[in-house]
Amino acid sequence: MILKGSDEILLADVAIVQQSEDYVLASILEQCLANWRKHGINTDALSQLVGFDLAEAAANPEGWINIKLLEQMVQQIALFTPDPLLGLHAASMEDMGGFGVLGYLEQTCGTLQEIYDATMRYERLVSDIGTTTLRHEPGVVFCIWHCKTEDPLFRRHATEFILGCWVRHIRFAKLPLSQILKEVHFSHPAPSNPALQADYENYFGCPVRFDQPESAWVVPIEMMTAQLRLPSPSLQLTLERHARLLLSERTKKPSLRERIKAQLRVLLMQGNISRDYLASELGVSSRHLHRQLQKAGSSYSQLVSELRIEMAKILLQDPLLSIEAIAQRLGFSESTPFIRWFRQHFGSTPRQYRQQLKDQDQ
Repeated sequence: MILKGSDEILLADVAIVQQSEDYVLASILEQCLANWRKHGINTDALSQLVGFDLAEAAANPEGWINIKLLEQMVQQIALFTPDPLLGLHAASMEDMGGFGVLGYLEQTCGTLQEIYDATMRYERLVSDIGTTTLRHEPGVVFCIWHCKTEDPLFRRHATEFILGCWVRHIRFAKLPLSQILKEVHFSHPAPSNPALQADYENYFGCPVRFDQPESAWVVPIEMMTAQLRLPSPSLQLTLERHARLLLSERTKKPSLRERIKAQLRVLLMQGNISRDYLASELGVSSRHLHRQLQKAGSSYSQLVSELRIEMAKILLQDPLLSIEAIAQRLGFSESTPFIRWFRQHFGSTPRQYRQQLKDQDQ
């Protein structure tokens, strides 16, 4: 028997935390869903596709959404609603509340320089998936956002979402966009349809270039300190104190058990459900994962059962999905063991449960 040394166990603990720390504030998802609905995306159908109630998850303004779930969600949208401007369409936010205390703090700033200073200090209150930096070159400032995620489809839409959301900072400025923004750069390729170039340039009010070294706003240096609106120093001070407090606490992130469960949910949606595969994705051994769950008062089988219960309730609401298809989505080899499992937990068969839902609607 090979025993892990203390350093190896410590590294394994860190691996679980690091691979599960990339989260986005739930209120961001809530506003994305609202904007997508305006563009004709059926978000209820999207919830059924990913087997997760997105509206319920987004309803908690202080909750967090695992980035793996968001990546899966974007992949599903691309399959049934191929919107090449998905990120920009999600960025059309009227309410700054989606960005929490940072959004309100930015509204109290009078210049772009103050806004980006606040963003760089407190953006972790919104998400861990990217970082904002400023780089000065002769006559211009590059306001850069770097996305840490590896999925190219999600990275593209997330980057366009963030740079698109920055437009809200200058929406109420008396100066035209073309005067404040010299260019917008994206590191990803241009869309396959050349006609979409005009959509990007209409949105940002300036030339938009793709295949650039980094994704950034290119702002004339004098525009960084130009007054965009009247600042509110007293409110700014209050909000900044609150932001510092939240950043120092940051204790509302999901527990270890919840982070493991979030990763397991993604694997279940992908059909890769096994304890060994889950451990591999988390970068730990199966035995170590078992011990960590024991410490958290849980187990792999308990998490699988909880997720299957959640997803079964959602999937059975879709009348187009057969019982056999739902069984496969939930990791059962065939419908018979699924029906038996379902009866144990719900006291009825899946068909009876579906009929009950139909009767309630009527």
